[in-house]
Amino acid sequence: MKSKSIIVIFCLVSLLLLTVTQTYAAADKGLGTKWDPIKIGTVIFYGFMPSYKVVDILSDKGIFAATYQFPNATERLEAVAGGYLNVSYAGLTASIMLAAAGKDIVVLCSTNEGGRGIVARKEIKSLKDLIGKKVGTTFGSIEHMSLIGELVHAGINPKDVGIVNIPASYDLPLAMASGGIVAYCGFEPWAQIGVTKYDGHILAYPYNSPMGKIDSGIETTREFIDKYPDLTYQIVKAHIEAVEFYRKNLDECVKEAVKRYKIPQEVAEATTKNASFAYDINIENLKALAKFLKDFGYIKDYPDWNRFIDDRFLKRAKKELGIQ
Repeated sequence: MKSKSIIVIFCLVSLLLLTVTQTYAAADKGLGTKWDPIKIGTVIFYGFMPSYKVVDILSDKGIFAATYQFPNATERLEAVAGGYLNVSYAGLTASIMLAAAGKDIVVLCSTNEGGRGIVARKEIKSLKDLIGKKVGTTFGSIEHMSLIGELVHAGINPKDVGIVNIPASYDLPLAMASGGIVAYCGFEPWAQIGVTKYDGHILAYPYNSPMGKIDSGIETTREFIDKYPDLTYQIVKAHIEAVEFYRKNLDECVKEAVKRYKIPQEVAEATTKNASFAYDINIENLKALAKFLKDFGYIKDYPDWNRFIDDRFLKRAKKELGIQ
């Protein structure tokens, strides 16, 4: 009889411990844990180097995150809108276009400025030499809009240039090297690779339109912000910390770019002169980009600016970090 009581007590204790363990395990499996890390979209672009450091900074705070590579900004942002990614580093052109189309896309902060270039074969001496020639870029990207803007600035009708769609990757310099195109507008490090490895030259840095150097941002959804305001704040704060670290330790960023992107050091060093990390949102340039998209028929209406931009977390993080 006594042995049966011991067995019953043992079973009850075991059941209690199992229940407690399962309760704690369930509580520990929310977003931001190792079972369900924050999913951050990114791509091989020098301006998005902070995305990887953000993962490390969050990890030091006990928040788990992981980066996921998507080829272009539209795909990354569609994944955000669909809930497959929580946030993404992505071009503001795609952000505006999707938000204007009614997608739940919100810009939290900037990521970088500049970081793109028009690269051409040596026989192409000026932008006017592109008339009647094929020029590659990725349709719907900030590089695409910058290329058009630069052509217009030079007095060239973009329709007189054969602009072709090529993925934002190694495909751009390879297409130029093979003779399929005579030039391309791409982001770093692909712009510098076209110069250092494929005998191209920088025809222009496409920053002469009202859009200026505006490039990319960190985007999420209003649904994510409302559900995870604390995590949203931590992500933005971590990005600011990553940017500040790289600004003060650019050599570390170059080393990391060489290692992560498998690029020569000279390429990484060259990109630092054409791209700058950022977090502040340049509203004037952002609205100039939106006007450009509307004028050229890429969007019918502007996004709801009050909903599209949410800089509350940016302002709070800057204040906490003592940044003016």
